[in-house]
Parts: sequence; structure tokens; C-alpha cells
Amino acid sequence: MLDGVLKKMDAHLDNFDTLVEPAPESNPRTPFETEDTPKPALLTKTTLAQKVKFFSRGIPLFWNMQKSAGLYDGNFVPTESEASPEFIAELEQFAREAGAQDIAYVKVPRDAIFKDKGIPHEYAVVFTVEMDKEPINTSPSFESQYEVAKGYKSLAVVGNKLAKRMREAGFAAYPGT
Repeated sequence: MLDGVLKKMDAHLDNFDTLVEPAPESNPRTPFETEDTPKPALLTKTTLAQKVKFFSRGIPLFWNMQKSAGLYDGNFVPTESEASPEFIAELEQFAREAGAQDIAYVKVPRDAIFKDKGIPHEYAVVFTVEMDKEPINTSPSFESQYEVAKGYKSLAVVGNKLAKRMREAGFAAYPGT
């Protein structure tokens, strides 16, 4: 299921004439589902009530992932390529207000791009969001997975907000949810 969702989202990269290619030594994305991979015990032991509860985080997460993928439609034409210190300060403040804990800027190493994939630009804005340590420490448990879903949802929401703000200022921005 998850591999199919990711494949569908990767198809949006076809909208770009050029992509930053991975290095020859890059690793492929590890699939989540294979015929040889047993279903995690956590999934088989999850109660109906837990499955219903998970939807409260899972549905917004997948909705925001779809929203992110939609920005890869190939229609955006950037008008800016270099940010002023004032814009960077405003963007960082906006990111923190949206839920980001830390924010940084990197030139993406080509060996960090999955084999047979690509990314639209060689530079990235990276940020973190906080997760509650108590449920994470119970891994592998439903509580841990529920907290991880919250963290990924937060990453998707912040990424979409940052991409929108950057695009409004004329910069190419594609959230990597």
C-alpha cells in the first residue's frame, strides 16, 4: 500500500524536463512491502479502536502528502533565485511559528538521492519537528507509531506552508514529503 502511494507521488517528477540525478553509487529506496517481508506484528495486533484512532493522524498525513505532490505539476515558474537575509530571517520565523524546531539549508549530496529517482533542485531547506519522547520510547508499539504519524503529519504541514510562502516570494519550492 505505502509503496504504491510513493510510486504515484514519484510520478509527479515526470513533469520536470531536468532533475538533479543521483550519484552512481546511490542506493535504491527500500520497499516497505515485499513478498518475503512478514507483516509486522504491530499491525496484526492492532485493535479496531486503535485503527480508528490512527485515522485521525493518518488521513491528514496522506492528504498533506497529496497536497505536496500536487506542487510538482511543472507549472510553477520561479522569478527569484537568491534570497535576501531579510527573507531568510522571515522564513525562519514563519517556519518556527508553523511548528519547525530547527531549520537549515543544504546542497543535497547526490548520493543522498535514491537510485532511479531525482529531485527538482540541488538545494534544500531542511527542518525538524518535535515528537513526544515518552511514546517513542515504547517502540515498537501502537503509541509509538501514533506519535510518529503525528510527527510526519507535522513535517508535511510545515513543508507545505514553507513551500507556499517561498513560492509567493517567487522561489521554486517543492516539499519532499
